Amino acid sequence: MFDIPDISLLYRLYGSDGTLEPLYKRVAATMKQIPASFELIFVDDCGPGNPWEIIINLARVTQG
Repeated sequence: MFDIPDISLLYRLYGSDGTLEPLYKRVAATMKQIPASFELIFVDDCGPGNPWEIIINLARVTQG
């Protein structure tokens, strides 16, 4: 079975290239203080930029 997270956070990605990495770092730091599992859900709303490249790089770094 799948582990269902306690908290789901949903973010729209429109025009977020410049803010996505700082957002992720702040959310991750905040969520580490809460004794609950969480997931981040990113929604591609066809905005400008290439947020998925940033997300892929963040995933690589955080998975170590």
